[in-house]
Amino acid sequence: MPATEIYDPELGDIQITPRRSTSRISARWRDGHLLVITPYGVSRARILEAIEAMRPRLLPGKPQPMFEIGRPLHLDGPYTYYLEHTSLTSGRITAHPVAAGMVLCISSDLTPGTPQTDTAISRLMIRTAHCAATAIILPQARELAHSLNLEVREWAISHGRRTLGTCTRDRRISLSSLLLFLPAHLRDYIIYHELAHLTEMNHSARFHRLCDTYCSGREAELIKELRTYRWPILR
Repeated sequence: MPATEIYDPELGDIQITPRRSTSRISARWRDGHLLVITPYGVSRARILEAIEAMRPRLLPGKPQPMFEIGRPLHLDGPYTYYLEHTSLTSGRITAHPVAAGMVLCISSDLTPGTPQTDTAISRLMIRTAHCAATAIILPQARELAHSLNLEVREWAISHGRRTLGTCTRDRRISLSSLLLFLPAHLRDYIIYHELAHLTEMNHSARFHRLCDTYCSGREAELIKELRTYRWPILR
């Protein structure tokens, strides 16, 4: 049985995914939506029965919607994304810049909170983040490098989704535009990490000691926070 989706008024969109490796029905929240794992061959009625039994446990842990019409997404910078319903052609989302931010115009037939719409909104936000990242992230990075008396040959903003920063042997540092969606102290950690690579082009103990010094002794704490950080977009 392939993966299917059902809708529940309280729980929202629910993805039902069968797996041969499981012998019971389980559920967890993932990217703001409920994922239900079932063994193969379980009837729809049995799945609905199991969801109903798990409802009291699931509802308190339901994540807040990632996007809502009329609720601005304020980023450090400052920079803000505004979401508005408009009379655009069905299924369309457009963006236009405003002072210190971006307005996303979403056709009225699209509902934030559904996987398809949230994915489309996230993709547009990522595409429009590049220019803002250049104006916000690079001055911050140059300031941190200057405070450490470090010389960087060239700074650039990249489109990396998983790789948030790189440093080459000829002292060129690229930072992902996705840093725009991090709080300022986690951006600083990524920048310090790449600045440490100017001296240590590896992840040795010496590298981590240096990076920890740049981070005022907080490297391990910041690594842990970044790993558990809930991004305001779908990457």
